[in-house]
Amino acid sequence: MTVTQVQVGGRALEASDTIAATIPAASSPKIWAAEYYRRIAPALLPHLSGRPVVLKTCSDSGSNRAAGVPLPIPAGLTRHQLADAHREPVECCMIHDPLALQCVGMLGAELHVLLAREGASAHPAAIVLELDPTPPAGMVECVGVALDLRDMFAEVGLRCWAKTCGGRGLHLYVPLNTPVTFSQARTFARLVAETYADRYPDLATTNARKRVYPGQVFMDWRANQEDQPSLCVYSLCSSGWHPTVSTPVTWQELEAAWVRQDGSALTFGPDQVVERIARKGDLFDQVLALQQHLPV
Repeated sequence: MTVTQVQVGGRALEASDTIAATIPAASSPKIWAAEYYRRIAPALLPHLSGRPVVLKTCSDSGSNRAAGVPLPIPAGLTRHQLADAHREPVECCMIHDPLALQCVGMLGAELHVLLAREGASAHPAAIVLELDPTPPAGMVECVGVALDLRDMFAEVGLRCWAKTCGGRGLHLYVPLNTPVTFSQARTFARLVAETYADRYPDLATTNARKRVYPGQVFMDWRANQEDQPSLCVYSLCSSGWHPTVSTPVTWQELEAAWVRQDGSALTFGPDQVVERIARKGDLFDQVLALQQHLPV
């Protein structure tokens, strides 16, 4: 195997020929994507460790492709297949090092990861609730629901963390890191979401037919599946003309946005996220480490 030099953001990187041969001619968006993943690698790689990753297209100002479409896996990366009886198998890969991150960055990829780690495929490391507003609802409405759900989880002794999904919504993560099954996690997530929707029917719904419920926040508990990847923290996002990042946010930031009734400060670009990590560290590190048990 030969070693080649790959230019990424003005830097010469050594890459095996099997990986470098799959990197397309670099356009500007792909260069900054690869450079962002290089800079964010120390914080991002722990969240990818041991987790199959699905690569999806990420829209940008120079692209006319559809966002969220699975991308081919670059040669040289370990491959897996997510098989499902109800849809076509999806290829995924393992990303272990900064060079692999930069290679998928040159594809302009969003990173979607499974909730379980390799070797523990029956046990989700966390529960996720995805909050997706239906216009005219937006980020502020998601913030209000997230703050309420935080308090609901706290009532049963569970802590949770929030991150943006790059656009208008939020994702809530309840770390488990204990031998909880997907069936248990999914049942609990559904109970929490449906209890909240019953309590506040004007604010939220668990019905996926969002266009029927304008102005509500759709709470998706269905993401808690063995074969269902979720947008990884610190991934670039498909959000239109300006690149954004799925960014951990503090409860203080969410409370401030709720008081102001303004969610605009909760959208972060790549440079902002790198700077935030330099100041605040990885605000999602406890999602990897904290052990919690579901209430009996």
